[in-house]
Amino acid sequence: MDRKEAKKQEEAIRKQKLELSRCVNVVGRTTEGKKLLRWIKNYSGYGKTSMVLNPETQEINQVGVVYNEARKDVYYALRSYFDSDVLRAIEFKEENDV
Repeated sequence: MDRKEAKKQEEAIRKQKLELSRCVNVVGRTTEGKKLLRWIKNYSGYGKTSMVLNPETQEINQVGVVYNEARKDVYYALRSYFDSDVLRAIEFKEENDV
């Protein structure tokens, strides 16, 4: 890939990220969107430990840890697009404060 193609590809990625950010923030400013994004946050395990222990041996279950981290990664990816007001509304306000 030459420089021109690389620059064109970078520009396309930048535009895609801007559009995704706009979409996530439009959704995150609605009552229904806040509920949905909070559900995704909670379901992903965000803010919780990823550690999983074998109940019999008390050893770390590495597959479980990787699985939990992969679940969290979905919310981390979404979270990176939130504007600060949306982030505060999703993560720092009570669910009934929608």
